Amino acid sequence: HFRDNDRKSYYVWRYCEEDPCCGGLISVARRREGKTYKGGAMLLEFMSRTKNANGGIQSKTGPDAKAVFQKAVVNVFKKLPSFFRPVFDTASGVTPTTSLRFTKPTKKGKGALDDLEKPELDSFIDWKSSELFAMDGRKETRHMEDEVGKSSEVDVYERWQVNRFCLDQDGEWVGKAWLTTTVEEMENGGAAFRRLWNASESKEKDLNGRTQSGLYRLFMPAYDTTLFDKYGLPRAEEARVYYINQREGLKKDSKALSSIIRKNPFTEAEMFRIDGDKCLYDSELLNDQLDFLSWGK
Repeated sequence: HFRDNDRKSYYVWRYCEEDPCCGGLISVARRREGKTYKGGAMLLEFMSRTKNANGGIQSKTGPDAKAVFQKAVVNVFKKLPSFFRPVFDTASGVTPTTSLRFTKPTKKGKGALDDLEKPELDSFIDWKSSELFAMDGRKETRHMEDEVGKSSEVDVYERWQVNRFCLDQDGEWVGKAWLTTTVEEMENGGAAFRRLWNASESKEKDLNGRTQSGLYRLFMPAYDTTLFDKYGLPRAEEARVYYINQREGLKKDSKALSSIIRKNPFTEAEMFRIDGDKCLYDSELLNDQLDFLSWGK
C-alpha cells in the first residue's frame, strides 16, 4: 500500500545519497512504522545492482541483527521477481542465515570452470554483533544500524565513531548509512543516542559542509504515520485525537505514560522522556521542566 510518510522518507534518503557532504540518515518515528523494512530495502536495492559493494547490519544485539537480516533482507529478496534477483550463492540454500552474497554458486569437479566467465556482482550483505569494533576495518558502501536508541550493550555514539570510517575514505563519503530507532530510557541506550542525534543537526555544519556526526536526521510525528485515507495520505487530526485520548487514560501511571509518549512522539523533545519508576517526584513535572530547559518549550 502507498503511504505518504514512506514517500517522504525515501525522498530524504535520496537527498542524503546525492549530498557529497552527508554520510547517511538517522530516522526516528513511532514504533512499528516500518523503519526496519525501509533500511532493509535500502540495502537490498543498492546491493543487488552494484558491483563490488559491501553492506552490513548491526542492531542492539547480535541476534537482533540476525533477525533484521532474515526478515528485512532475505525474506524480501526471496519474494522479488526473478528479473530483479541477480546471481547469488546458493551454497547455504535459498535462505542464508549469515550473509547474502551476489556471486556465482560454488561448483566442484569438472563443472567448476563452466560459469567462470559469466557475470556476477561480487557484492554481499551480512550482519555483525553490536560490539564497538565489530565493523572495524571494513569498507562499506551501505550500512544499517537498527534500534540505535535501545542499545544498552554498547555506546552507539562511540560505535558510530568507528563505523563512520568504514564509509569515509580520504575525506569522501564512499558509502552511506541508515540508522533507525524508537527511543528507550536514558539508562538503556537513550542517552548515547541523544548525543548522536544532537550531533546530526543539518543546520549546524563545519567549514567542510558536514555535521558533527556526518549524518542528517529525520523525525516524523506519530500522528503523521498512523491513520491513512484510501490514497495513503495521513489522517493526522484523527490520529492526534487517538493518541491524546490514550495519554489521558494513562495519566495516573507516569511510567506507562512516559513509555507510550516515547514510542509515539509528537515532537523531538518527547523522544527523550524519562521514566518515573525510580523517581521520588512526579516524573511528568520533571519531564515538562526538562523539555523547557532543553528545548525551550
